[in-house]
Amino acid sequence: VDDDDGTSPATAVAATMTAMPAKAGFRWKLAASIAVIVVGLALGLGLGLGLGLSSTSYGTSTTVYTDDPGAACGGAFLTDIYNTLDGLSLDLKWFPVAIAQNMAQPLTCDSADEATGTGSPSITGAGYQNVLHAYCAQCIQFTSDAGATAGALVMDTCPHDGNEEWCPMGGTTNTYGYYNHLDFFGPVASDVTDVIGTDNPTGTIELVACPDEIISAITELADADNAASNPVCTFYYQPGVGPWQGSPGMDVFGCSQCS
Repeated sequence: VDDDDGTSPATAVAATMTAMPAKAGFRWKLAASIAVIVVGLALGLGLGLGLGLSSTSYGTSTTVYTDDPGAACGGAFLTDIYNTLDGLSLDLKWFPVAIAQNMAQPLTCDSADEATGTGSPSITGAGYQNVLHAYCAQCIQFTSDAGATAGALVMDTCPHDGNEEWCPMGGTTNTYGYYNHLDFFGPVASDVTDVIGTDNPTGTIELVACPDEIISAITELADADNAASNPVCTFYYQPGVGPWQGSPGMDVFGCSQCS
């Protein structure tokens, strides 16, 4: 029996079977293209949500400090950190910095107290909008509104308590309307202001990958498996076991991590 167009059923079936691979191939290519786009978007969103280093920049205020009683990150002595960074030949001038409590929350480890701002920055952030969450041993690039740039190695926190003007907490802004704040450390203030500018410049910050040279140099400075004290990780050392304990994130320097 013929179809109305004169094609026999057998011929029609054969024609359909012959045509299927081309259609299937097109659909497969289309599906693959869509999958690539979806994965790309997912990765982009993932990076932006903090699942990796984010290319998103955030507004920030800045200040400078010079006192060095032992930092929130591992109890580190920042003069030693500064001198080590200063001895490296890198594209940017790098400084140890304290991040606003906003950027470090929730605080963690035994000494954590949100009311006083003590404790270590947590690896998992509080999810505040407009806040760049960061933790110990991460690297940040600062660009001032005037175009000056500097590298910032997170080694301390700036508690809201006692620093209400500059260092916000709880997802709020400081006196100047900024959710984020970096307090740059230098043995003398001019060590910092000669690079980023005077009068507490504002600008933008973003997370960047730490240069290998920084990780290697601070790891060598820590020498965390050595029972002798070091200026990087100072919290605790169990004799015969080691290594010296620091804050979350400081394992990149060979230290163990408080919790």
